[in-house]
Formats: sequence, structure tokens, C-alpha cells
Amino acid sequence: MHIPNKKDFLILVFLLLFSTIQFILILRHKSPYLSDSYFYKHIFYQFQGNSFQESRELVLNQVDFANSGQISRNIFQNKAVYSQVYDFFKKRPLYPFLAYLFNKILHNEYQAFLLPVFISYLGVVLLAFYFFSQGLNRFFAAFTASLFISFYPFLDWSTYFLTDTMGAAFWLLQLFFIYKFAKDMNPKWLYLFSFFLVISFLNREQSILMLPLLVLASLFVRVFKIGNFKKKFFRATVVSFLLTILYILVSYATNQKNVLDTLIYTMNSYGLYSNSYSNLQVINYIAQAVIDSHLVFVRELVSRHWWFVLCLFALFKVVKLLIRLKPSILDILMICSAVASYLAIFIYPVLSYRFFFPVVITVVYFASGFIHDFFKVGKVTEQ
Repeated sequence: MHIPNKKDFLILVFLLLFSTIQFILILRHKSPYLSDSYFYKHIFYQFQGNSFQESRELVLNQVDFANSGQISRNIFQNKAVYSQVYDFFKKRPLYPFLAYLFNKILHNEYQAFLLPVFISYLGVVLLAFYFFSQGLNRFFAAFTASLFISFYPFLDWSTYFLTDTMGAAFWLLQLFFIYKFAKDMNPKWLYLFSFFLVISFLNREQSILMLPLLVLASLFVRVFKIGNFKKKFFRATVVSFLLTILYILVSYATNQKNVLDTLIYTMNSYGLYSNSYSNLQVINYIAQAVIDSHLVFVRELVSRHWWFVLCLFALFKVVKLLIRLKPSILDILMICSAVASYLAIFIYPVLSYRFFFPVVITVVYFASGFIHDFFKVGKVTEQ
């Protein structure tokens, strides 16, 4: 990645320092542990050589049952439910493995779990600023990055020992490789995209959505007849398709938990009940949950006036680009990134902003583009 000049470098340093200070300050007032965090710790203990039962005992000694709700107590105290939930996390070994490696150096469990999420947090800021600087001038790139950093759920969720911010970093990193490959056709970018796509599957399953992102981008470049990008996106789409199918087949062959298992687990109040559901009941649950999630989102968006305005600005900018048939390759990737990330709500219909950081990045990018266009000053001519 190339930062064009010293001013851009200084802006980036400021953004990273500011982000770091925010990260440290919020950690002083909160615990980074949620229920999910303890299952990553369980896998971490297994990497250290502990048995399943030994790892569970180490976890149980750390859970604050006095301040836990009924669902959390049931997850940790009911051995059958604990084993069931563990099966959802054992297919995500990357985070606990990185913590295991860091712990070999630091000999500090807390810091070992903190570093991967902190590096990912800064990585998201860095990559977001890179994309903003590609499509906007220096001031608006800095302004847009500041808007994204000020999105509180990004900071809040990044300070938990979870894999969501790591997932966002992988998402943007893959988007970066796709963008570079589309720009200069150097096969090394496609190789790097393939490598990090595979690695990202070990973190979270969300990178499966890279496939619809690339399919949609391929359609865009065909419709808008943008340069010679059709061949480039076709190759990237084929690679993503093959690796995604391979991941699904391996998951099936190794009997990993799938989306249907996750939905039924959620419908059973995260293991509190053990009801069986028909396919029709699952479909009805998804449909209702998607509707409810959108209603909650609309209410929250309307109540946060500036973010509502930014979303309107972004929508105006995108519509203007599409009507005038003038989107750049970066514009297309940003649109497709938001749409693909948004599709997650139809797979796992739970509204949590930690799943949609790419959507927020796209919103602030196009909102800033709209503001830039509105206040753009043309050449002054002598009368």
C-alpha cells in the first residue's frame, strides 16, 4: 500500500494515534469479555495442550455468574449446551491461534487476546483511509475517515475479544487486492486475494459474501462498459467461487455447524430450549426477523439525525452516479461491498452493527462525495 506524500502520511498517523487513544480509553471502563469470548479462550487453552474438560474448567473459573443472565448461565453451566455452543466456535480457530502465538512472546493472556483485535482495528482504519484517499481529495479523505472512526459501534465492538473487527479487516484487505488486481492486472494481487480469502474463512464465515460481491461487480462493469474490467472480475469471481465451494465442502465433510444449525440455536434462545423446527418455521422466522431488524434500524437511524442525513447524502450520490452512468471502478467496489455485506441480514437475521462495518464505510464514502460535489468550486473566469 502506498501513501502518496508526507501530508497524507501525517494525516494517517494522526488518525491512527487518535484511534489508538480512543481504544485505550474505552478499555479502561469496560470488560472486553462477552460469552463468545470465553469460547475463543477455551480453544486457546486447547492450543496450550489442555483437554476439553480442563479448558472448560479454566473458562468456568473466569465467568462472573453473579452478573450473568439466564441464557449465559445455561450456556456455561449446562455441559451439553456448552459442548453444542463450542461446536459453533471450533471452526473459527484463527483468533485463538493468534492469541496462542502472541502469548508465547508476551506471556500475558490478556495482551495476547487484545493484540489481534487492536491490530485489526487499526488495519480497518488504515484500509478505509486508503480507499477514501483513492476516491476523494485529501481533505475529504481525512473527513470521511474521521466520520467512520466516530461511528461508536465500530469502536465499541472492536474492544471486545471477538472476531468481528478481524472479519472487517479481512474484508477490506480482500477488497484492496481486488481493487489492485482490477487496476493493473498483476496476478500477484489475485494470489494474495486467494490466500487471504482462505485464511479469513478460519476467522469467520462472512467472507463467503465475497462471492456475491464479485458477481455483482462483474454485472456492473458489463452494464456500464467500464474499460477492460470484465475479464479481470470474471477471473476473481471464478477464484472466489471455487474457494467458497471448497470451504463449504470441507465444512460439510468435517461435520461443522452450518447456517441452519445457527438459526435453530438462535430460535431456541441460544440453547435455553431444545425445540425442533420445520423448514417452513425457519423460513417464517427469518422473514419476520428480517422485517423486525429493518424496523428497528429505521427507528434508530431516524433518531440519529446526522447519520440519517449522511445516509440520504450517500443515496443521492449513488443514484446520481448510476443515472449518469459514470461510476468509477472504486465506486462500483464500494457499492458492491455494501450490498454484499448487507446480505448477511438475510442469512443470520440479527441486527448488530458489528456485522456491517463495510456498509458504514460505503455510506460515509458516498456521503462525503455528495458533499464534495455540492460545494465544489469551478474555475473562476475574468469578466
